[in-house]
Amino acid sequence: MSCTKHSFVITDVSTIPDIVDEAIKIATTGRPGPVLIDFPKDVQLADYVEKDVDLNLHYNRQAKIELKQEKIKEALELIKQANKPVLLI
Repeated sequence: MSCTKHSFVITDVSTIPDIVDEAIKIATTGRPGPVLIDFPKDVQLADYVEKDVDLNLHYNRQAKIELKQEKIKEALELIKQANKPVLLI
């Protein structure tokens, strides 16, 4: 039996923002649960041209945390600089 609500496999780096957006929606709607996003090695090594991404996540309006744009941008920079990033969210 699956332990996630849904799973995605990234096949093209340009789809990452949309897939992450969809994964958050799935994880936070209905009965909350984990969603897996698999980043294969070829995607991890692919070049990515950064585009503007909306960092205002409004899916869970009952969240008890406040998302601060400067902290999100700081985290993104740390992820970009990491040799082997692992995210467990």
